[in-house]
Amino acid sequence: MLSLRNIVTGISLVICSSSCWANYSVSILKFEPVAVEENGQTINTFNIEVAAQGEELDKEIYIVGHSQSTQRWIELPLEYLYDNLNDQEVWGLNHPTPNGSPLDFTEIAVKYQTPESEVWDNNAGKNYPISSFNPFSLAPEQQIKLVKVELVNKRERLRIHLVARKSLQAKALGVQWTQNNWASKKDIAGVINQNAILNGDDIEAWYVDLPLNNQSATFSFKLFADTDDNPTQWLWHDNHGDNYAVTTECRPENCILSF
Repeated sequence: MLSLRNIVTGISLVICSSSCWANYSVSILKFEPVAVEENGQTINTFNIEVAAQGEELDKEIYIVGHSQSTQRWIELPLEYLYDNLNDQEVWGLNHPTPNGSPLDFTEIAVKYQTPESEVWDNNAGKNYPISSFNPFSLAPEQQIKLVKVELVNKRERLRIHLVARKSLQAKALGVQWTQNNWASKKDIAGVINQNAILNGDDIEAWYVDLPLNNQSATFSFKLFADTDDNPTQWLWHDNHGDNYAVTTECRPENCILSF
């Protein structure tokens, strides 16, 4: 695997871990390969979020990735998204498709650049293989798994993504959820996620939307696979008995998830 030190000739790059400069740092929070429809074609791309720490105003944050189809390194600037609860700036991009080109990266790193210097999150110079980021995967011993939770449609809904084995032959995947400490509960079946890039042939991806309406709220939930006419025989996943909990803190400008 090439390191970023090897991808440019004739230019001297300073490659350094986040600890090299105490004033600022950068780290990858999320990288998700996705497929989107554009002009009748399916294009491979991604969603990314990174955390940037530092008071430098004159800065740029980039993702640098190696494209499988073009065999070239591509550098794309990220956009400021919001400040998280750790007083970090979160920068990112959602499924970019520059000039309709695929962004089928095989490995990536991120760069925090100022006029004076730059700092990288590049896996200690080895870069990050994309396979290590694909959340739509299952370990050999897993039958069903929570993938991620996100806000969608201008923060009107909380979307829960999950995957399960096709070999379960489930009629549906879904969640059982509550907002009152299980005094009452609701079962809701999900929708098949046609855009998920799956890491394996025996995997199917679904998602469930819960109503949020831009309000601060706390949800507890567990996952199920509808494998039988009798719900007591369904396959359940309750986070080893602790269930899952997610809290949204909504402000006029954005909502922040705590999970």
